[in-house]
Amino acid sequence: MNEILILIYGVLGRSLRFTYKNHNYAIFNELDRLGYSYKICYINNDIQESFIDGCDAELSIIKQLDFDDYIEYKQTNIDNEISNIYSPQSIPNSGEKFIPHSFRKNINCFRNSFIETKCAEYLMSVNDRFTHCIVFCADLWFGSKLTSLQVPADKLVKIGAQNPACGLTNGFYSGPVELVSKLINSFSILYDIKPPCYERIIRYNAKQNNISIQKLGSEWPWLKIRCNGEPAYQDKYGGCIRPQWINVRHLLPSYNKYKLGLLGD
Repeated sequence: MNEILILIYGVLGRSLRFTYKNHNYAIFNELDRLGYSYKICYINNDIQESFIDGCDAELSIIKQLDFDDYIEYKQTNIDNEISNIYSPQSIPNSGEKFIPHSFRKNINCFRNSFIETKCAEYLMSVNDRFTHCIVFCADLWFGSKLTSLQVPADKLVKIGAQNPACGLTNGFYSGPVELVSKLINSFSILYDIKPPCYERIIRYNAKQNNISIQKLGSEWPWLKIRCNGEPAYQDKYGGCIRPQWINVRHLLPSYNKYKLGLLGD
């Protein structure tokens, strides 16, 4: 295996300041220990001083990080692209035929798809330099260290079993650059997926491109961290514990130690 590309994407100003030490601890340090050479790229959805999760986005931490490439897309431009293609006005007959909820409610899912597609385009642009990659959302705080189970394989794509946002992203992909790029390249095909949702997107792209997938289950759990530094989905929905929280709530004590500087520094 040649040099691995690590690609971290999303609204970096949301929670990268809370998760970057965990990425060092759980991924980068473990790749070093396992003897892999790698380069790091960040791809940012720049929300331009907008609130997110009720807080101000904060990206000053990026100046302290070591990376080899950085790409930024303004969210206003992303939204223009989405509106031009997927707004209800541009959908034949009825938006409900393609988008099960209101366009406004689904906008973050379409933003995720746009950014992941830009990740796919970047992967293909460096395909001659890297054979394998690990791609993940910057919001993720990993509950265990990377092992050989999560290191890129030669003929399949390893993905996380969690889909906490119920959107168009699974948050973690590991495998050959060409296969991962095909799997996450979804923005132009959302009309073909009815309704557009993560499981359908993955199944569609895997089938279209003959890609084998291995889901990483309980051995690779994570928390999705909000802009206030707290894990998402702890609140109840309809008086019930959210299903997204049930399988990961055991990580909360470890995350609280991490926040105090007692773990994974």
